[in-house]
Amino acid sequence: MHILFVHGLGASPIWGAPLLFRLRKAGHSTSNFSYMVSRHDFETIKKRLMKTIEHIAQQGEYALVGHSLGGILLRAAVLDLAPEIRRPAKLFLLGSPVTSTLGSRILKDCFLYRLLARDCGQLVSTQRRMKAIGVPPVETICIIGTRGRYGRFSPFGSASNDGMVQEKELCAERFSHAVKVDASHSFLAFSREVAQCAIEHLAR
Repeated sequence: MHILFVHGLGASPIWGAPLLFRLRKAGHSTSNFSYMVSRHDFETIKKRLMKTIEHIAQQGEYALVGHSLGGILLRAAVLDLAPEIRRPAKLFLLGSPVTSTLGSRILKDCFLYRLLARDCGQLVSTQRRMKAIGVPPVETICIIGTRGRYGRFSPFGSASNDGMVQEKELCAERFSHAVKVDASHSFLAFSREVAQCAIEHLAR
């Protein structure tokens, strides 16, 4: 099966390299979708992603993997695909929030964050915009990282988190499957647990 990886905000396709390497070893073909939030708004990126997905869909069965903002882009893109376009066999969301996140709300008025993250950064901090992006009717696996900071000096207090996103912000109950892994947000695609989870689900 062909797997398309979409990286998160402020990252690059390199971030998906460990995961895609393990998927190729398992017999799958892979590719990346690259974008820059400092240059384009969410809608522009989503439309380009839709064209990439449409091209892949013409080749046969495929799956999608989105890390953080990449997962939000994938949900929006799949929901807007024309009815005649083949849907993905699986959608993997790695630490990808469904609601606005506490971290982004803390940063949203920071000049540097606004400058670098632009429209996409503001989207993740705005509950109205996040709620407007639904859940596509495809088998979806929500990957939850648990290696976050807890306690007195954590902005998340005692809430389960991956260092950037709280578990409750992933709304895992809305998806087909939810899998917890011992990994931090930025390194979910580096995790052997995540790769093994993807390989097992793709084999079903």
